[in-house]
Amino acid sequence: MIIEGNLFSGGVIMIETRELEREEYEQALQLALNVFLECNAADCNDVGICRYRQILRDPEYLDCLRVYGAYDDGGQIGVIATRSSGTHIAQFYVDRDHQGHGAGRILFDKVLADNSSGYITVDSSSYAVPIYSALGFSVTSAGKKTEGLRSTPMERIALHHTEEGAGRPLILLHGNGEDGTYFREQMVPLSAGRRVIAVDTRGHGRSPRGEADFTIRQFAEDLHCFLKIMRIDKADILGFSDGANIAMRFAMMYSDMVGAMVVDGGNLDPSGVKPIIQVPVEIGYMAARALHMRKKAEILGLMVNDPNIKPAELLSIRAKTLVVAGTGDLIKREHTERIAGSIPGAELKFIEGDHFVARKNPQEFNRAVIEFLNK
Repeated sequence: MIIEGNLFSGGVIMIETRELEREEYEQALQLALNVFLECNAADCNDVGICRYRQILRDPEYLDCLRVYGAYDDGGQIGVIATRSSGTHIAQFYVDRDHQGHGAGRILFDKVLADNSSGYITVDSSSYAVPIYSALGFSVTSAGKKTEGLRSTPMERIALHHTEEGAGRPLILLHGNGEDGTYFREQMVPLSAGRRVIAVDTRGHGRSPRGEADFTIRQFAEDLHCFLKIMRIDKADILGFSDGANIAMRFAMMYSDMVGAMVVDGGNLDPSGVKPIIQVPVEIGYMAARALHMRKKAEILGLMVNDPNIKPAELLSIRAKTLVVAGTGDLIKREHTERIAGSIPGAELKFIEGDHFVARKNPQEFNRAVIEFLNK
């Protein structure tokens, strides 16, 4: 039994959340039905309503559920039910009088506490999409309609991350096929007065793969969800290689959430990579697809099909930006210069070394980043 205090209608309410016994399901699912009928008119017809009622009475369906209830002063105000070992939300409703006052968040946190996978999916109503978005979910595909019920598939991935220091958040985004440990030479030096967070991208390192496609835009959306989950409203971002491309795309999509940005070894499109690197990658990608090597094809596909950023798009970036590359980088020098010239007010710096200057020449790299961020 968990008791939580919350502000509600100018006062404080005490919300109890607990897992329910099977004999308690009927009352909880009646609440779900009542709220469903109130809020989901746009997503269902008479056939859909009939189907939903049938689902809530199906013993086999109920046997697959793990159900939690929320109570205020003894009265039930919310319900959340999961299946598939807690990785899918099957029902999630809070009564009208308690919506928007934290009861749903408390219920959801109860589910998270019992889920160690870091991955949850839901088929959301259109009404609930903004609610799930605020909880760190992102849309994974177009809406679907089945037996009169319309829904939008969404997923929430708890990206693995490591932290160092405290203060203004600085997010570190690694490159293709790597993970947050790439920045082992940056974590401590950059953490003076900052909360440095190195993130493993979807399907990289210790982060779950999820269902969505591997694209730079999806990774940028994942970053948005990560910041929502971490309750970070604004952060500085340092991205390397594909991480730099994610940072640029994110800064265009969510400009208000980016303070300063360091773009290290990024490119706008595959033409920015020197042929001696790009040609073998494209050959490897075609071979991996032909041999149905999904993971390898996904990783190489990020270099063949992504990024797709036009220089004119960079004009929308408002974040203070430093563009960095190695003097012997695998990204063409003129391509790096085009990126810096397209982002308003961006600074450009070449550091002695190859594509991996942050790892191989950390002293000079860290000094350049710290000087830039401290301006």
